[in-house]
Amino acid sequence: MALLLLLGLVLTYVAWTLICLETNVRKARLLGVPVVRTPFDVNGHLWVVVQPLVWKILSYLPIPWSAYPDIVRFSHRNWNFLEKSDPITRFGPVWALVCPGGVHLYFADPAAIEDIFSRWRDFVRPVHKYQVLSIFGPSLFNAQTDEYPRHRKAVAAPFNESTMKFVWLETLRQSRSMVNYWTCHSATGIPDLQRDSRSVTLNVLASTVFREKYNFIGSTDLHEQDLSTAKSFRDALLLVHQYIIHLMVIPYQYLLGPMVP
Repeated sequence: MALLLLLGLVLTYVAWTLICLETNVRKARLLGVPVVRTPFDVNGHLWVVVQPLVWKILSYLPIPWSAYPDIVRFSHRNWNFLEKSDPITRFGPVWALVCPGGVHLYFADPAAIEDIFSRWRDFVRPVHKYQVLSIFGPSLFNAQTDEYPRHRKAVAAPFNESTMKFVWLETLRQSRSMVNYWTCHSATGIPDLQRDSRSVTLNVLASTVFREKYNFIGSTDLHEQDLSTAKSFRDALLLVHQYIIHLMVIPYQYLLGPMVP
């Protein structure tokens, strides 16, 4: 009985997914642009969890990326980086990626992009999708239409030529330190590309915001360092970044429990 119930729920979910997909395909075709469909919602909660496992399994197959059909390639969360400019060459400057969760329009026409940004009140952003980023309060990502200009003005002020020059020079300094660190570990290869790149980013960010120099710390040394007590602004940023997913997923009141570290 339980097996039949589970099978019925799966079939119902598949049927509902296909209905939503075809409904969105019809909406997209009314726009008169090329349409690419995928049954997997790239930003869907279930697919976000399952996708890494699926692509890890596919990576063991002797099949090149270009050999997969569109329905598979465009279900990858990083298809933008993997496909590069191929979709523009194939579909033109405007095309639609359709999934059960909605219709995603992609533009490669400068005039159209400029028109969209200049008429930002007509193109309302789906702020409800960014509410998870509001754990520290409202920001540019999740601000409502009326509040958006105020947040944009505050964020745009620091972006000037002087700041950009500082960011560029500091990035060069941090990158050279990272390369030197990798060279010292050349026998074993790059220790951890993700953590080392994150360290460069946070060091540049902290130096730009607080105007304090921070030395690069490699992933091996950082792993041995105790971050339970932040000794600098950079350490605080690193600590928050390391546990940001926990803060987003777990309600704050549960983090204050007696059994929680």
